[in-house]
Amino acid sequence: AFRENWERWGLEHSAGRLDFNTVFGRQDSGKVAPRVLEIGFGMGQSLVAMAVAAPETDFIGIEVHKPGVGRLLHAMEEQQVDNIRVYCHDAVEILRDCIEEASLDTIQIFFPDPWHKKRHHKRRIVNQQFRDLVHRALKPGAAIHVATDWQDYAQWIAEQFLGDARFVNCGDA
Repeated sequence: AFRENWERWGLEHSAGRLDFNTVFGRQDSGKVAPRVLEIGFGMGQSLVAMAVAAPETDFIGIEVHKPGVGRLLHAMEEQQVDNIRVYCHDAVEILRDCIEEASLDTIQIFFPDPWHKKRHHKRRIVNQQFRDLVHRALKPGAAIHVATDWQDYAQWIAEQFLGDARFVNCGDA
């Protein structure tokens, strides 16, 4: 699935910043579709389900695990989903190098690795650099949605964002 579908739906880090209206074939409509970026989609089941439920929305997925990307591409082909594009690359580099300023309506991260050992906390995705990149990429009034099933990690993530005046809690963090 990766080999057969990458050229159709895959995006390369080396391409830099792209016009996503063109990438999604919406350049002639004169309309900018809502744009959702999902970081770490795993095998892609929920991303495909969201794309099927919201065909008017453009979804960009980022995943470093190539078998997961292949699985997503297979599901897209199988369910005839055309409103997802995917990067198989590091999310921080994609946010830094490929996403235009104020171009995203939502960034979502579902169940990121909690790196639960204290000595590994430096590997957690949410940090100052990440918050800076997220803030730059989101449109004013846009949202970042992070979900985890580790209570201490959830509290830690909430503290990271709530300690930054650029972000407002719209949920129950």
